[in-house]
Amino acid sequence: MMMRLDIHVGEPQGQSLARMMELAQRIDRGESIVPLCEIGFDKMARFGEVFTPKRWELIESLKTAGPLTIYALAKRLGRHYRNVHKDVTALMEWMVVEKDESGKVFAGLHWAGCQVTPGRREPTESAAENIPPVTCDR
Repeated sequence: MMMRLDIHVGEPQGQSLARMMELAQRIDRGESIVPLCEIGFDKMARFGEVFTPKRWELIESLKTAGPLTIYALAKRLGRHYRNVHKDVTALMEWMVVEKDESGKVFAGLHWAGCQVTPGRREPTESAAENIPPVTCDR
């Protein structure tokens, strides 16, 4: 079964904890749930450091092609092996890319989407106080 990956940027910690508690209560009630993996970043800049455009391209390529060696993935992307290896290693640390028993890498999680919550600001005279979260689907 493929797990779902949700990425949250700028979400208050209490909101995340409440979601996890609700999920735990559903499990306790015996409800069937989709396995979930969540990644949270306090700032968009940190999210951008981990999920660079080249890494998104790598993830999409693995989702399309299926398991590949890093060499084959580098060829498919038209990138240098060392750079692809570095990106694969980083994405494995975040559990977005996995390696099978034959050494091929694959996108193990279904990327479900991300929610970006605007950062907290000091009150100002502008009307930008209650900006709703932005949801992006991929």
